[in-house]
Amino acid sequence: MTSRATAVGRQTGQRGASLLGIMVIIGLVVFFAAIGIAMVPSYFTFLQVRSAMDGMREKPDVIARGPGAIRSALSNTLYINEIRSVDSRKFKIEKKRGHYDLSIDYEVRKHLVSNVDVVMRFGHEVQLERQ
Repeated sequence: MTSRATAVGRQTGQRGASLLGIMVIIGLVVFFAAIGIAMVPSYFTFLQVRSAMDGMREKPDVIARGPGAIRSALSNTLYINEIRSVDSRKFKIEKKRGHYDLSIDYEVRKHLVSNVDVVMRFGHEVQLERQ
């Protein structure tokens, strides 16, 4: 004979996630949280570098003094913002007709576990008009 629960169409077996399923989900959450914790500070650093580069547009007196003054002003801005991971020598300043091209391309490598690293590439370019 069948039970009443089976007769009305209900399942009588186990329902929900198993212990193994829960452990896999927790493992994935921890893994992606670790990646996020490793990557987020580098993105904030890049946002500050980009902001410093964009801010150079508003300093015509520095731009008029040339590449050395631009690099020095960037270095000072990064130092004030406590950006120690980006060296001012990584900035490229190219003199063009009527402006300077200020650019940076760099990589950040963060260690996760064992032999697994995260590599992030950042780049930004700004045109600084000469007067």
